[in-house]
Amino acid sequence: MNKIYKNFRLLAKKYDIHTNDEKTTSIHSINGDNLELSEMEKTLYMLLNYLSNSTPTEFTGAKNYILEEQKLNKYWDRINGTPSPSRAIGDIFWMDLPWQDIKQKLGKINILDIGCAKGSYCKKIYNWSNKAISSYTGIDIFRNKNWEGNVEWGKEKDLNVSFRQADIDTETDNFHSNIPENTNFIMSQSALEHIKNDLEVFKQIKKYLLKNNSSCIQLHLFPGPASLDLYLMHGYRQYGFYGIKRIIDLFSDFCTIELYKLCGKSSNKLHFDYITKPVYLDKTIDRRETESEEYRKLLKESIIEDMNKDNEKPAFWALKIVYDSGS
Repeated sequence: MNKIYKNFRLLAKKYDIHTNDEKTTSIHSINGDNLELSEMEKTLYMLLNYLSNSTPTEFTGAKNYILEEQKLNKYWDRINGTPSPSRAIGDIFWMDLPWQDIKQKLGKINILDIGCAKGSYCKKIYNWSNKAISSYTGIDIFRNKNWEGNVEWGKEKDLNVSFRQADIDTETDNFHSNIPENTNFIMSQSALEHIKNDLEVFKQIKKYLLKNNSSCIQLHLFPGPASLDLYLMHGYRQYGFYGIKRIIDLFSDFCTIELYKLCGKSSNKLHFDYITKPVYLDKTIDRRETESEEYRKLLKESIIEDMNKDNEKPAFWALKIVYDSGS
């Protein structure tokens, strides 16, 4: 017992376990993407994230993302293959944005995509918005072989596409310098959980907004509490209400904020049965590969069912922060 206690103390020091850091919403610095973590480190990750996700707060502004079934059917035809429930509903969320209204509000829509990876959302949003965007800049720690192809594609569409390679975690104190001056739409898709100093990134965005003093929309999709059970070791964190509140508090006095719950009990069970259990627990094969038609049918049914219930433990959030320079 003394040996286990000693090991945990060493890990607590190594991973900077704390209750309130000014740069991050996490209470530790364990990266779940690290394949070399020991079993004790993995256990500590799970326990600390469970604790963090369960921390209560007075913030109660979240609401279910609800879509009429007729509209859902329209978007469903654009969903290819067998994506995870959170990816499917997340993409539908992006499709359903009032892009023409956004264009009318902002003028030219100039996007910064934080943690862009391949930059695939460049083409997706261009098409989903009915060509409403004027420029797209992706930023990521790793350079991707698809970037050059996306830049060339942008030239064909008369769309200014560019990418920046930057280690956001080591450059967070100067992150605002990586935001192009004309940016008025800042987005992230499943990226914030991979950024150690996520809270500092939002502080830098706030600095950019106040300095630039032009209308700007932020939209961030990131994992909720249920994702810990579904993805297990993934990124630094999931986001409970306490972590989200720390982000919202940075903008609440000068921005309009909306928080949506994506994926509930039905979608989460589908994810667990078809992905989590076979792949991560049983170490067999992703059931979507062998039961694709059945999975796709159940996926749509689960999304519809969750939209008609209050999802107390969402797998994902969509956080919209609107800064209106005219207000």
